[in-house]
Amino acid sequence: MLPFLLFAYREVPHEETPFEMLYGWPVRGPMQILQGLFIGEEDVRKSTGEHVVKMRENLADIGALVKENLLDRQEKIKALYDRDTRTREFSPGDEVLILLPSSSSKMKAQWLGPYYVVSVPDRRGTVTYHVNLLRKYKHAVLMTTQGYDNDGVDVDYHPRAGEGDAGIKLGVNLSKEQREDIRNLCDEFQDVLTTRPGRTNILTHSIKTTSETPIKQRPYRIPFAQQQEVKTILDKMLEQGLIRASLSPWRSPCVLVDKNDGTLRLCVDYRKLNDIIIFYAYPVPRMDDLFEKISYGRYLSQIYLRVTGKFL
Repeated sequence: MLPFLLFAYREVPHEETPFEMLYGWPVRGPMQILQGLFIGEEDVRKSTGEHVVKMRENLADIGALVKENLLDRQEKIKALYDRDTRTREFSPGDEVLILLPSSSSKMKAQWLGPYYVVSVPDRRGTVTYHVNLLRKYKHAVLMTTQGYDNDGVDVDYHPRAGEGDAGIKLGVNLSKEQREDIRNLCDEFQDVLTTRPGRTNILTHSIKTTSETPIKQRPYRIPFAQQQEVKTILDKMLEQGLIRASLSPWRSPCVLVDKNDGTLRLCVDYRKLNDIIIFYAYPVPRMDDLFEKISYGRYLSQIYLRVTGKFL
């Protein structure tokens, strides 16, 4: 049954049908032959010589038609392929990744590298790779710090002077006395009412792990063009008392993330540490319950924890 199904499939014409080009005659199934005999289109008295001459004429006509069809088909395929492609140019000295078969299986390929694009014209044996097998290698925008500390040693912290009422917006419906009271309050607690991050020792946060073996991750490389900006960020954090030099055996690399305004955000890659942290399934309060509790309050305040999660 399968051979008949294959023959029926092959006799269906499409743009790249090779049957007629190979045999010089269009493929016909049994039903088409019987139809030709019944209506008189099939000449069974044709000699072998006439059949060969007719086949050669058909092959000549088909060859010209195939070339035209292939060129048109190649242009369509190229247009579809180039629709989502981008121009890639490489120069000697560039670092690239090469798509090569893996050592375990020839049917699987993976990006290996980075390799350098080199040009050695005097060398006898050269290796040339298609541009589709090359990808420009980009170094990760990552860095490392001294590590984080878990020894529980406290350090001296000197709060900086605040901005007072410089960053406070007063409502237009307040009276002169109320405005004066708010300014006095801001001046009295200017070390708290500030946009600079502070530090408290009232509450402590402990991290328990399933293993006492320290996590030691290798540092990430930081591009030279961003080293000065990273140094500026670290110096500012040291000045504000948010970080300090540490000799802890635990070490996690830091990551630089681009912000929307074009500056950098300094983050820490704690993925290895998170794998061994003991998770406390503390139930998170429902927001609607919290709103019901504060609905009877006369004054409502909000706090913007802009940088809290970074140093927790």
